[in-house]
Order: sequence, then C-alpha cells, then structure tokens
Amino acid sequence: MDPVTTVNLVNIETLDFVHFVKFFPALLAAVILLSIFTVHSRSFYSAWKLTHPKRRIPDPDIPAQDKKLRFEYVTFREATGKLALKGCWFPAGESKKTVILCHGYQQNRFPFGALSLDFIKGFIELGYNVLTFDFRNCGKSEGRITSVGFYERQDLAGAINWARQKGSSRIYVWGVSMGAATGIITAAENKAVNGVIADCPFADLETYLKKNLPLWSNLPSWPFTRVIMFYMKLITGIDSGRVSPVRALEVSAPIPVLFIHSRDDSHVPVSDSRLMYRKYSRLNPGNAFIWDVHSAPHARSYEMHPEEYMKKVAEFLSHCEKANQA
Repeated sequence: MDPVTTVNLVNIETLDFVHFVKFFPALLAAVILLSIFTVHSRSFYSAWKLTHPKRRIPDPDIPAQDKKLRFEYVTFREATGKLALKGCWFPAGESKKTVILCHGYQQNRFPFGALSLDFIKGFIELGYNVLTFDFRNCGKSEGRITSVGFYERQDLAGAINWARQKGSSRIYVWGVSMGAATGIITAAENKAVNGVIADCPFADLETYLKKNLPLWSNLPSWPFTRVIMFYMKLITGIDSGRVSPVRALEVSAPIPVLFIHSRDDSHVPVSDSRLMYRKYSRLNPGNAFIWDVHSAPHARSYEMHPEEYMKKVAEFLSHCEKANQA
C-alpha cells in the first residue's frame, strides 16, 4: 500500500469518527426519548387496563339453579346517587339480620360461580338474609372505573342503605380481596355495620402495589411500577395511599372483625391480615379474630374448605350476636 492510500484511509477513519462524535448526542437523546416514550406509553396502557378491567357478567341462571332459595333481582344507587348497582336479594324468612357480600377485583355478585349458591344458603340457614351485588364497573352495574376500594366504599354504603330500608336492623359485611378491604374501610365510616368478615384483604393499597404490581401488570417493577401508579392516580382521580384498611381500623367502631387468609396466597400475602389482626387486637381486645387457612390459592379458601369455612363464619356471627345483645 502506497503512502497516499494510507493517508486517505486515515483521513476517512478520522472523518467517520468526527461524524460519530458530532451526532452521538443527538443519537443518545433519541434513544432516551424513545425509552421514556415506551415506558410511559406502556405504563399508561397498563394503568388503563387495571382501572378498566374486563367485566365478568354474572350468569343469570345461577340464582334459579337452587329452587329452594327465594330471591329477587334488585337495583339500588350507590351512596352519592350517581350510579345504579345491580344485585340479588335472598331473604331468610322474616329475619332482620343481613349479610352483604362484596366480591373481589374483576369478579361479580357470584364470587364463586354456581358454588356461590351453597355459600349463600349457608348464611340463610344461620338466619341471615343475603344481599349480593356487583360493584361499579363490574357485572351489570353502571360505572366505568374500578378504584380497588376508594369509590367502591360508596357502593357498599348504598347497599347498606338499601338493606336498612328493607328492614334490616343488624348488618354484617363479608368481602373477599378488594371487597374485604372495602368492607373494613366502610365499617370505619358507617356505624350501621355490626361486623366484618374479611377474606384475604390487603392492608394498604399503596404499599401493596409498590411490592406486587408486577403480578397484575406483567411488567418489571423498575421502571414501570411508579409510573403506572402515577397514571392510575391520574385516571381515577384518587391517591392509592387513601385506600388503607390498616389505617381505617384505627378509627373503626369496636365491632368484631374476622380475618381469613391462606398461608399459600401468592397474590396478597397472609402477613397483611396478620398485621391488621395484631393491630386490631390491641385497639379492640376481644373483637379481633383470625383464621390462617392452608392449601388455598388467593380468594379460594371457601372453595377449598367449605365446611370448615362456614363453621368459622357461624362461630364468628354467634359472637357478633352476643356482643350486640350485651
């Protein structure tokens, strides 16, 4: 290779490097902007899906499958009067005692499908009417946003008002997962509630989401979780830090509360119920109860252990009745 050719090659390599150095900041900026756009667009889409979950329409044939159970379809307004909620009323003769069922996230008024009839029958045999309904944006109820407890407490308040108008003088709330958290929060605000059965509730929504949001979003915690939570707040208009059953217990009336939670729950850790049980035990001695279930996935303790489940519930409600008569 002659000297002239060598010089030309060196000049070309130098020129390419100069161009690379010159355009590197623009290239880097483009990569960064693309990354930010990707994170925010995917986070917004995930937040939208989480706050607008696909509805599960209740099977209209379920309540009619057990011909021994009387029932009627009901419609009532949530506490602010803006939304109409749909449900079913199962009377237990002339009883003045009612259990209101609160389903979990992305479920409906029949949280265990057709098996819900056995669950409802269990309460009726104990002498309790049952009101089961669809939260907003679930089943056949109105509404477009699921807030995992914040606005749902207005739905439960509406159900309580309806049950009282129906003649119920003692009202108990059973809830699972999101419904359980909603029940605890509502009981702290509504003195008409005489007891709560909370099946696998989270203790604090913000703390829970920070640790477990990837289970629901299918996206890695970093960098998505905080961005998704930001968009969830933007979409719903609420701060997840305000959905806190464990803090609600601090101002709750001294009513009995039964926590039910499986040690094998992979979605909401049993430690959440244990934390609330310990706290409520200190605040209201004699009114806190807990049942650690084994070998049951999230929200399926009743399905896995129906007889033992209803036995625990019956014992708890008996305690509630004695407390109310004292």
